[in-house]
Amino acid sequence: HHTKTRNAELQENNTKRIIRISIMKFISATLLALAAIAAPASVLSVEQGVTSTGLRGLSTEDTKDSTSRQLDSTSAYFIKASDADLYLHILGGNADMNPAVLHGDEAYTKTDRCNGPCPNSLFIFEPEDSVPGAYYIKAYDQDLYLHILGGNQDLNKAVLHGDEAYAKWDRCNGPCPNSLFIFEWEPTMP
Repeated sequence: HHTKTRNAELQENNTKRIIRISIMKFISATLLALAAIAAPASVLSVEQGVTSTGLRGLSTEDTKDSTSRQLDSTSAYFIKASDADLYLHILGGNADMNPAVLHGDEAYTKTDRCNGPCPNSLFIFEPEDSVPGAYYIKAYDQDLYLHILGGNQDLNKAVLHGDEAYAKWDRCNGPCPNSLFIFEWEPTMP
């Protein structure tokens, strides 16, 4: 009985170790929307790849074939809700402890608000080699990472918090689960 209980505890801890995007409602709507990328003053279609500005999107084929889907850690991405004209945005600018919210339509996010792509709506995805398919989500223009405040628990909030060392090593003596995200492909979404 003790072994079963311990195994159940280990399994539960492993499940909690890395938050799944589907738990967080404001990000779960973005699973297939990572292709909504823009370069300054121009919107890219999902079929386009590297542009002269260096921003890159996922092609339609990338989003359908799980073996070829990769997020390029040298590019910046907008994260768009899959069913609304809303984008992930750091409220109040890219500063420590500012919350991540859905805010602003395409024009606001990509042109109007910042006379070009708004830095608090742009993110860089950095892979964590020790956890296949997992990424850190870094602010475009600051050494700050998306972080689940208070740990990976239901209804905890996402904020920008901690520099690279905090997110990847110092806080958790290795990859910090509160700052690590796995993107799951949902084949039934358009």
